[in-house]
Amino acid sequence: MIAVISGQIQHQTALQNGVPPERIRIFATQAGAADAVAAGVVHAYASVAMAHRGYLAQRPDAPLAVIDVPAAEKEPAAGAFALAKGDAALRRRIDSCLEDLLGTSWHRDMMSGYGFSDTDIDCLLSPTL
Repeated sequence: MIAVISGQIQHQTALQNGVPPERIRIFATQAGAADAVAAGVVHAYASVAMAHRGYLAQRPDAPLAVIDVPAAEKEPAAGAFALAKGDAALRRRIDSCLEDLLGTSWHRDMMSGYGFSDTDIDCLLSPTL
C-alpha cells in the first residue's frame, strides 16, 4: 500500500505503472501521508524526494527515511505550474517572475529552510548538471 497526496502527479504515475487503485491511499497533506508511513498504515509515500528531505530535516526523530528512485528507473522531473493553455500573457508573466527569483540569494536562503542545498537549486536551473 502506498500513500499519495490528493492532486499530485504521483497518483497517476502509480496507476500508469500498474499499481492497483486499491493499493493506493490518498491523503490531503504531507504530514498525513508521512504519519501513515510511520504508523505502518501504508508501506511508502510517493512524492518529491527533496520535499521529503525538507520535511524530515524539521523532524529529525521521525522513524522515516527517503529512498531515491534511480534516474535509470525514472528520470526526475522539475516542478511546474499549471495554467490555462490559452493564457499566454499569464504564462509570460509567471516565467518573468520566476526568472527574476530563481537562484537569487533570497531564493537559496528560503529554500535552505526546507532542506534544499545550492546544488539542488543549481540542478533545477541547469538540468544538464
